[in-house]
Amino acid sequence: MRFVARTHVLWLFVFCFFAVTATSAQALTLSKRFTDDPVAPGDTVTLEFTVTNDGDVSSTGITFTDDLEAALAGLAAIDLPKSNICGAGSTLSGAGIITLTGGTLSPHGSATFDVTLQVPFAAPDGTFTNTTSSVSGIEGGGPVSGDPATDDLQITALRFSKSFDGPTAAGGTVTLTFTIENLSPSSGAVSLSFSDDLNAVLPGLVATGLPQSHVCGAGSQLSGTSLITFSGGSVAKDTSCSFSVDLQVPAGVSPGTYPNATSDLFKSGMTVCPPATSDLTVEPQPAFSKSFGPHSITCGGVSTLTFTIDNTASSLAATDIDFTDNLPAGVTVATPANASTTCTGGTLTAVPGTSVITYTGGTVAAGTTCTIEVNVTSSTADTYTNTTGDLTSSSGNSGTATSDLTVEPQPAFSKSFGPHSITCGGVSTLTFTIDNTASSVAATDIDFTDNLPAGVTVATPANASTTCTGGTLTAVPGTSVITYTGGTVAAGTTCTIEVNVTSSTADTYTNTTGDLTSSSGNSGTATDALTVTTPAPIPTLNEWGVVVLSLLIASTGAVIVRRRSRSS
Repeated sequence: MRFVARTHVLWLFVFCFFAVTATSAQALTLSKRFTDDPVAPGDTVTLEFTVTNDGDVSSTGITFTDDLEAALAGLAAIDLPKSNICGAGSTLSGAGIITLTGGTLSPHGSATFDVTLQVPFAAPDGTFTNTTSSVSGIEGGGPVSGDPATDDLQITALRFSKSFDGPTAAGGTVTLTFTIENLSPSSGAVSLSFSDDLNAVLPGLVATGLPQSHVCGAGSQLSGTSLITFSGGSVAKDTSCSFSVDLQVPAGVSPGTYPNATSDLFKSGMTVCPPATSDLTVEPQPAFSKSFGPHSITCGGVSTLTFTIDNTASSLAATDIDFTDNLPAGVTVATPANASTTCTGGTLTAVPGTSVITYTGGTVAAGTTCTIEVNVTSSTADTYTNTTGDLTSSSGNSGTATSDLTVEPQPAFSKSFGPHSITCGGVSTLTFTIDNTASSVAATDIDFTDNLPAGVTVATPANASTTCTGGTLTAVPGTSVITYTGGTVAAGTTCTIEVNVTSSTADTYTNTTGDLTSSSGNSGTATDALTVTTPAPIPTLNEWGVVVLSLLIASTGAVIVRRRSRSS
């Protein structure tokens, strides 16, 4: 029985041993990585750790060490100790050798933390492998562990950068400068190379003026157009070299920011620096607009045409501003033109009576707006759509600007006699009609004179009246002049002036007024005709009439006599 019992205990011990061993092999995982290398001697680098509990129960007492000095003499942590980074009570401490103690993780939990390392100034170029110890802890009362973590630290004395000399515009040029620094106090760097795919940044972006030789050490060369390549570079110890290339920006490119990254910097075909990056900024062209003020005028009126060049969205001044505006047929530059501009410099041409406005050579500063103003006029009623030519400048093509000018018609002017025919001494009402229904503006300062034809006068009484607003109507009985001045007819309406006239002389009189003028222009004359006739004379009896009358009387008398005889 004792043998059997001991055998059972032995088998239980073996089972537990293998169970714990199996759990220990799988329970914890440790990983690490240098997040921002390659770095130069004297730089700092970030080392990140991740610890994971793969088990179904909590892990406690988690610990590991990392001998930084074993990877690179002088490599040391500079921001420790840190607490509670892997559960409450955990600590990461040390310098040349860093140690995690007291870590705690829930089932299937993980913790990520980092430490900043100082790379020694005398560190040589190269790849340095850094490996931790195994990670260990306790789960369910038994020990658990995980494999060591490894990553390579890349150190190079070279630094690689690039920059654009500022924003540019569509169709403009920009200078791209590359810089390679060698921080090593003891050795130079040779066989350096990289490439820069400009077309990947912006289709149509190309380098000009290449190839260039000896740009960074004897025998080095920069070549290409849409893909530029650098080869054969060399930089002596503790020095740097910079070289530049001009780039042509395509004319049709949209404004925006375009990131540009090179390939890695290679030394003898091996990566020694990550890509150099910089942003190419393309500024927008100025916005271009125009407007008439007012948008609606009467015939012969004046409107100020304003061109606005808005460069507020750009950090670049727009120079060499140029545009031409051919005014529509029927619209001309007014007299005086009163042409002016708030743009800087340039030549503004606007000759009164002509139909062309030009502005050339001006400048609008970055972040500002400027205007060009010219007075224009038209004597023909219509709606005119005016579109300029393209506005061009150092910032590209801003396109055209469009606006409408409405020239309102003058009031229609007519007159009529009612009735058109009278007898001598009779009266006709002369009605003048001012029709402003076709216009959206009131016609003010109405003025006309009607000199009646000889033989026609204002009747007594004249009964002069008007439905126009205001003004002075003069029509003195017995005179031959009718005048109306200073009146108004509202937009879209009609008004009339009425005066009674007469004549004592038979005739047909054609009556034409003088011009009707108003704030809306000259409406011309009005015409109508009045016919005056003589009354018909009373008829006279001639000899045959007397005979016929006598016979009629005699016949009538005979009839009467016969009727009386019969009755008696």
